[in-house]
Amino acid sequence: MGRYVKSHRGPAAGSKFGVVVAPSSIRVYDEQWQRVVDRHAAPGDSFDIDQIHGLLAEDAARSERPHLDLTRALRAEVRDGAELYYPSEQHWNRAGNAVVARAIAEWLQQDDLLGLTDAP
Repeated sequence: MGRYVKSHRGPAAGSKFGVVVAPSSIRVYDEQWQRVVDRHAAPGDSFDIDQIHGLLAEDAARSERPHLDLTRALRAEVRDGAELYYPSEQHWNRAGNAVVARAIAEWLQQDDLLGLTDAP
C-alpha cells in the first residue's frame, strides 16, 4: 500500500487521500474468528487477528495519510445484536452499509477530508 499512497497525488480541488479498511465478518464476529482458530490452529500456534489491520494503520501513519478502520464501528453494532453481513458471504447487508456510511461520514467531517472548512 505504501507505494500506491506515495504515488497518489490526489485531486487539485483540496480533497485529501485517505485509507478506509473494510473488515471481513470474521474480524467483526468473535465466534467466526474462534471457529477459524479452532479449525486451523496447531498446538502452540498463535493467530493475531489484528496483525494485518495494524500493519495497514502503521503504513498509513508513516505515509501521513488519514486512516479509518471500520472494525470498531461494526463491532459496536454487533455487540448490540445487529446482523451486518449477509449470512453466506462477506458483503454488508443494509444495516451494515448504514453503519459504514455513518462511520465514514463522521470521519470525513471530523478530519475535514473534503476540505470544506475553508469553503465559503
